[in-house]
Amino acid sequence: DVEIIHHEINRGPGSARNTGLSAVTTPFVAFIDVDALASSEQLLSLGSILRRDDIAVVAPRIVSNEGKKFLDEYERFHCPLDLGDTQSLVRPMSRVSYVPATVLVAKCHALRTLGGFNEHLRVGEDVDLVWRLFQQGFLCTYEPSVTCVHQRRNNILDVLKQRFSYGTSAAQLSHIHPRNAAPFQANIFLFAAALLLLCGFIQYTVFIVFPALVVGLWSLRHTKLTLNRKIRLSVKNIVSSIKLLATAVRRAWWPPILLLSIFSLRPGVLLTFSFLGPIMFQLIKYKSKNPLLYFVMRLIDDATYGLGVWVGAIRYRSFRCLVPVIGVKRSSAT
Repeated sequence: DVEIIHHEINRGPGSARNTGLSAVTTPFVAFIDVDALASSEQLLSLGSILRRDDIAVVAPRIVSNEGKKFLDEYERFHCPLDLGDTQSLVRPMSRVSYVPATVLVAKCHALRTLGGFNEHLRVGEDVDLVWRLFQQGFLCTYEPSVTCVHQRRNNILDVLKQRFSYGTSAAQLSHIHPRNAAPFQANIFLFAAALLLLCGFIQYTVFIVFPALVVGLWSLRHTKLTLNRKIRLSVKNIVSSIKLLATAVRRAWWPPILLLSIFSLRPGVLLTFSFLGPIMFQLIKYKSKNPLLYFVMRLIDDATYGLGVWVGAIRYRSFRCLVPVIGVKRSSAT
């Protein structure tokens, strides 16, 4: 009972999924990419979550296929489709801010209410869909207890092409969803503390950490958490802001910072800490069998994504995707 619907020309993933959605007569629909595997049991497990009235879309965890080659190992550690092992509701500017449509189970009426996937987006159409669902009051949930396997790219060049392509989507997403696609979001105190530390101004960081901690505690004043728990959460926000700022440097801002480092020491320090710090930590954590190749691959992975961000911004004449969201009242880095 399989019907194949074929487009004469390549109209993109959004159009392909919308064509499939238009042919579905059941209340639910499952989208599965051609290079992903999902069993009937897994789809039924995901579909059972949709019994909740407020849940419109559910996505499993996507992991790279097993193998003995370097890329198999690398993708197990850094597959961009793998969002971790923590179950979460999906919403913009949160820990899980999107889910890939590699495997997706959804309520048909919710998708049709939105008009389905945005067919103008060749990349990032799944991110756009989840954000539009959230805006309309529909909830999406990430369910890592169900794990589906995705075929990795064939070689390093294909991996880098994928990362570059993902980066180019940032400009369009930022145009459609202002702020949601910002490379960094935090309050001014968290941003200042993270920036001073990554620039090597350790002695000055101490003076800004205290106000950041106070602001964090103040934002939790109406909660029923204990003081110890509030302090731990505030400290965690500071640590998270440092990690997120380093990520923003690697994945969005490295070209201008690299240029500035020619004329000043501090941008070079910022670039060095943002790239080398996380890589050295990951080398210790993952214990790669080929540490030198892993080191080089991590350097060019995020840099390639960042290059895609800039190419997309220039192509669509919108640099909003490179602008951080820095607030005064916002108490946490997300």
